[in-house]
Amino acid sequence: MGNDALIECIDGIIKKSKIDHRLQPGDYLREDGLYCCHKCKTPKQVEIFILGRHEKPYCMCECESKQWDIDNTEDKQAKWELNRDRWLDGEIYKEWKFEVDDKKSIKMSNAMFRYVQKFEEMKEKNQGLLFCGDIGTGKSFFAAAIVNELISQGYQACMITTINAVNYMTSNKTKADVSEKWQKLFKNSDLVVFDELDGERDTSFMTEQIYKLIDDRLKTNKPFIVTTNKSLDDIKNIHDMSQKRIYDRVIQVCHPIIFDGVSRRREKANNNFRETNDLLGI
Repeated sequence: MGNDALIECIDGIIKKSKIDHRLQPGDYLREDGLYCCHKCKTPKQVEIFILGRHEKPYCMCECESKQWDIDNTEDKQAKWELNRDRWLDGEIYKEWKFEVDDKKSIKMSNAMFRYVQKFEEMKEKNQGLLFCGDIGTGKSFFAAAIVNELISQGYQACMITTINAVNYMTSNKTKADVSEKWQKLFKNSDLVVFDELDGERDTSFMTEQIYKLIDDRLKTNKPFIVTTNKSLDDIKNIHDMSQKRIYDRVIQVCHPIIFDGVSRRREKANNNFRETNDLLGI
């Protein structure tokens, strides 16, 4: 290929890059002269030096590249895993699936899986769930298992701790693309799980933000699941009006499920204690 043909090819690539990767409102020019994405802050241009020319064709930024991977993968399993990475705010959530359920309560296991089986009906009725009970009894596990199974069936479902949800929405340290991603997930997902409702700092600001979070999701007329370490009696007897407002909104659309029994965390800790003593010969 001669230089003229090569130059023509380069010009064609540059021209096409401007069509395929248009700048969006908010994209900005970095100090090094490259345009960057306003969401993920990564370059939307790449520098090339060829035949004495210095060019800056447009390219996909990091968030566009990730979305392209999701949109163009034909492998369903790979697509599910990509979605899990985006929609589950915590590595442990990705591991909690029905396949690894210890089935210590067959009745509870069956009930949780039945929610998935009946999800179209639950979605139509806007029927969510409130998992309440002591720590270590399986609330977060089953919530994550439901989300993972729904993702595997092609639904959009996400799970996040309540405190992280508020932080992503309000902290000025949160990147714009992260905040925007979760705002869209809270609004558009077929199911949202807010984990550890009572795990947040008890301040008037935090309480008000949690109320707004729950209220905004409720207004979408789409179901959500909430987990809390409070008992159902605790919830019924809340005297603090700001907390009462939150749980009144939750109970309006979330059916209470009581988790009881031996704490799996405590049981695991006891087993580890005995095993370590055995290893040490104590």
